[in-house]
Amino acid sequence: MERICPDCGETDLSKFGFRDGRGGLKYVCKVCENERSKKWLREHPAVNRARVAANRVKNTDRIREKEKEYSLQRRATERGRLDNRLKSSIAGTLRGYKNHKKWQELTGINAEELKKHLQKTIPPGYGWEDYVSGKLQLDHKTPICKFTYQTPDDDDFKKCWSLENMQLLAAFDNGAKGRRG
Repeated sequence: MERICPDCGETDLSKFGFRDGRGGLKYVCKVCENERSKKWLREHPAVNRARVAANRVKNTDRIREKEKEYSLQRRATERGRLDNRLKSSIAGTLRGYKNHKKWQELTGINAEELKKHLQKTIPPGYGWEDYVSGKLQLDHKTPICKFTYQTPDDDDFKKCWSLENMQLLAAFDNGAKGRRG
């Protein structure tokens, strides 16, 4: 069997995915299919948001169970507990719940600095109140999982939680981005 990707000319059959439920190989290679999917998502964000929302409504219980399972796995490690505490403390301070000092000592960043930096990263069409309400989320440009640290003294910890690595992103976009940088 011979297959040539019409986009890039790839001929290695191991680079082609299988067609769901119909047998055989897809007509474009995995790399080009991925690029086509990304392009479609960029061109049709409203349609994709509607699909994601419908899927969440349809599968709410299953999604909550998976999120809970993932959260428990993540917090089972020392690093996971550290990340979780830091995220919660930062969010609490920025939303005005109370003044969490510990994260400021760990990162070397004060709340005023962080807020000022994050306000510069607010996407067009949003405001600070959208962060407070949860429409915007604190995002790491390079995902937390890409850094290797165990304690706040590690260099990767400082890079991960530096101002240069943090921005505000629409909740939907941050969720769609997932662990990709």
